[in-house]
Amino acid sequence: MTDSPGSPTPDAPGPDEERPADDAASTDRPTPASPDPSSTPPPSLDKPERPDPSQPGPQPPAPGWAPQQPPAAGWGPPSRHPAPWGPGPGPGPQWGTGQPAWGAPPGWNGPYRQAAKPGVIPLRPLSVGEILDGAFAAMRAHWKVMIGIAVVIALLTQVLEIPAQWLMNREFSPKDLGDNPTGEEAWAYLRDSLALLLVPVFIATLGQIAATGMLTVVVSRAVIAKTMSAAEAWSAVRPLLPRLLGVTFAAWLIPVGAMLVAVLPGLLLLALGAEGLGALLLLPGLIGGIVAAIYLYVCLALAGPALMLEKQSVRRALERSRKLVTGSWWRVCGVMLLITLIMTIVGAIIQTPFLLITDGFSDLTASNPSDIPDPSFADLLFTGIGAVVSSALLYPFAAGATALLYIDQRIRREALDLELARAAGVLDDGPDSGTAAGPAPA
Repeated sequence: MTDSPGSPTPDAPGPDEERPADDAASTDRPTPASPDPSSTPPPSLDKPERPDPSQPGPQPPAPGWAPQQPPAAGWGPPSRHPAPWGPGPGPGPQWGTGQPAWGAPPGWNGPYRQAAKPGVIPLRPLSVGEILDGAFAAMRAHWKVMIGIAVVIALLTQVLEIPAQWLMNREFSPKDLGDNPTGEEAWAYLRDSLALLLVPVFIATLGQIAATGMLTVVVSRAVIAKTMSAAEAWSAVRPLLPRLLGVTFAAWLIPVGAMLVAVLPGLLLLALGAEGLGALLLLPGLIGGIVAAIYLYVCLALAGPALMLEKQSVRRALERSRKLVTGSWWRVCGVMLLITLIMTIVGAIIQTPFLLITDGFSDLTASNPSDIPDPSFADLLFTGIGAVVSSALLYPFAAGATALLYIDQRIRREALDLELARAAGVLDDGPDSGTAAGPAPA
């Protein structure tokens, strides 16, 4: 009987039986022939071997072999532009790409994402140029409200100042002093003039404070691309006007008081007759007082925006400004000096034509008080128009730059940019919501 393929032969052991060692060794198996060394050509030493294009490429791995795992997400392929020291061995961060291999941590973009800019400034720490540009951008974007508020306040101020100044010139003319006025005559003229101008000056200061508060609120809304009408701005500043007035006067009186305290010992010694010792103390006291006054004025420069935007009390607003400025005093001082310089130059450029028309420079060229001509009502009117035009541009710029400086300090210290981004609708509250921040400018 012919055995079927795969069936065991009678002599073959069963599955439970052991095969004899001799039988296992004598099993007929084809033995591969060893290659003849003489038949194999030696490799060429002139050039390396190259694969034959006619031969098939590498075959896929056999079943059971695990394919190579791709690199972890975020690491990415090697950079086309490696770092100067070359790529490191093995997988790792690709430093030459300019992108972080692992992505940005939540809440911060680093130098690899663009900061959100819903309004007039990007929501990140600002450079000095961006603060000034943001003030001008707010004026351009909301010129009707901002310039309108400034013009109304300036007009109300000039309506009170021009008649008062005209009456003062008629009652207390510089010509009444004569060529060589005595000390009593000069003091009487100065006293009467200040008494007559006290009311309009106070009203002008009040109007400027109100304009600054209203413009600060408008600029804060412009940062998050929101609009505000003049009526809404007035409604926001009206309850805070007494506190804003107190903060403004405190920000001036505290530095002036510090300077007076510094020079007081020297003045007392001079009054008591100790002229030598008094003069010796007066000069260093004056220098120290000026330095202290400048330092305190810069420390309190952000009290107005802190009061308006945080609804603080007078004392807490002053303390808030001091905390925000501490550690950045020189930077805040530089920005404030730059704002003052720009306002002085622009104001002089605007008002010079009006002074030339009214011969307003005669006060500076006259050698004696009697040579100063009394300005007419028309001259005062032209000068007032120049003041209105100047205030229409300078009030919004000064208020906007100061408010943006306050916002910048809070962004640097308290991450206010995230809150502003949420208010503007460009930042979600999810785990990957850190898209509003950005790198601090150099």
